[in-house]
Amino acid sequence: MTNDPSLAAAAAECAEKSLRQGRLEHCGHEVLYMGGNPQPSASAILDAWFASPGHLRALTYATSTAAGGAVVTIDGHGGASAAININY
Repeated sequence: MTNDPSLAAAAAECAEKSLRQGRLEHCGHEVLYMGGNPQPSASAILDAWFASPGHLRALTYATSTAAGGAVVTIDGHGGASAAININY
């Protein structure tokens, strides 16, 4: 799977939207995560996704060839939101 900057930009937009709203909302084909303080590590986010059968399935579709990820923090909002946008 290759890194796609346009998918990463879309993931960042979606993660920021979710964080500003205070709730997760899908914007397309991505997996989402929102965590509180302290800010979660990248490995904690990946562990949470891989522990969820639905997220694991989305992250490992055989037809996916590219993805782009982002972790977003916003001053004054606390925590972080993360998204990986995937082409299925």
